[in-house]
Amino acid sequence: MLTVEKLELLHSAIFENILESNSFRLPDEVINIIEKLPKSIANVVALVKSEQPHPSWNLISLCLLHLSCLQNVCQSFSTQEIYKVQLRDKWLRSEILIDALFDLVLLKSLVLQNTAIVTITKVVNALSTASHVYQEWVDKICYFISTCGDNEFFTAVEIMTKVLTSGQKEDKIPISDVSTKLIQLTQKSSLLIQKDCTDVNFSAYLDLLHAIFASNEIPEDTFITSSESVLLNFSNACKHSVITTKYLKLVKHILPLSTNARARSSCVKKFAAELFSAMVAGIPKSVQHKPGEHGFGGAKKVEAKQSCSSPDVMLMVNILLKCIALTDCGNSLVPEKATICIKILLCANSKNPQQSSLENELLEFYFEQDDLLIEFLLLHLLISTSSAKTLEKPAFCGFSPHQAFLSLVQRLAFDNSILLDWLTSEETQFLLYFIKYIKYCHKTQNDLLAECKRCNATSSLNEMLIKLKKSIERLSVTNLFPYSAKPLLRNIDLFLAIVKPV
Repeated sequence: MLTVEKLELLHSAIFENILESNSFRLPDEVINIIEKLPKSIANVVALVKSEQPHPSWNLISLCLLHLSCLQNVCQSFSTQEIYKVQLRDKWLRSEILIDALFDLVLLKSLVLQNTAIVTITKVVNALSTASHVYQEWVDKICYFISTCGDNEFFTAVEIMTKVLTSGQKEDKIPISDVSTKLIQLTQKSSLLIQKDCTDVNFSAYLDLLHAIFASNEIPEDTFITSSESVLLNFSNACKHSVITTKYLKLVKHILPLSTNARARSSCVKKFAAELFSAMVAGIPKSVQHKPGEHGFGGAKKVEAKQSCSSPDVMLMVNILLKCIALTDCGNSLVPEKATICIKILLCANSKNPQQSSLENELLEFYFEQDDLLIEFLLLHLLISTSSAKTLEKPAFCGFSPHQAFLSLVQRLAFDNSILLDWLTSEETQFLLYFIKYIKYCHKTQNDLLAECKRCNATSSLNEMLIKLKKSIERLSVTNLFPYSAKPLLRNIDLFLAIVKPV
């Protein structure tokens, strides 16, 4: 087994060479230590196992030092060439090294567990340029997870999650290469979660799903099917604030906007419909209220049983709207149920629910989160547009898209520079919203003009649009506008033709 002195020599040699040398030439003594490292790790892990469940701290420290050295060596493989590729692959394919690292994952020492998981991830990333060896390790990880007992399963799942999310973007393993194995993992995870849904296990499960759905490749509908039994348990997901945030971000990834091609997937639509029902049933249970006390204008303040952060509430509202946009907007009961849930959530997070309309309360609530605000406005517009076929006057949440837009620009004091920032930013969907809203205005000109007159906003709106158009034209002339502005300018002209000052 390697001594502390030799391991420290390895540490310093790699560190100094990476930082101070372009050639990265290690002395023979250090290379000899590297060659012995896998066997030494196996020996120290065997000692740790023999002293379970309470190994000495000196032994744990020695094990951690070994793992730290291994991580450094793996990093050097990614940046410099210590060995020929064949020797590197042979060293990292060492069965004793693989077995030792997996043994550490199953130990009760959290510090060794976590360090082992990080080390395995670094080993796999170091092999990303050798696809055959890389795939071998991924297969071994999948097999290892499948053979774990229920108590160790979610700890082992963390390895796959980190492998899927770490490393360079181009080095990440393609989801399609292990889709069958990942489906099996999500299915087993779902069964275990339903049997014993601890916060730790649920968190690990959500992290794995997020890694899958956030990958560059569009996940198969099978992933939704294999996990929906857990994801549709909305009340269970909202028991702990950390879990709630992870859950909502995951669901947001799964549900596209209805303008997305994936919206045509029957599986996604089915999931959206069932999730909507689960949220409608679960949201009132998460907030202390009495029937009839969830409206604005006379509503009493209600208290949340489980406190949700403002961003979480915004995500909940937007997810509700996504579910509606992806399913049946023509059913008048669906928007009505969503409106009730939105009022319940906002009442629990509002300072003065009796003194503000729902429209103003929503805009004020979202105002510091540009991306979520604009997503809400876009979803509200999409739902209102679809509802127009069945409702005489589309007013989802009690206000029309015209009221929403005019309230927004009034809050901005008709500042065209903010709209310009949103139009040139990739962080929001304002361009999509703005174009769709202008087209909606063209179809509902009388409603727009009536709302402008009611708000006394016609002249200010016209002036703002003229300034916005000039700013875009000026940037386009100097090639500073990030995309072709011609379609946008045509739409602004269309808007200006409608909104003419008297």
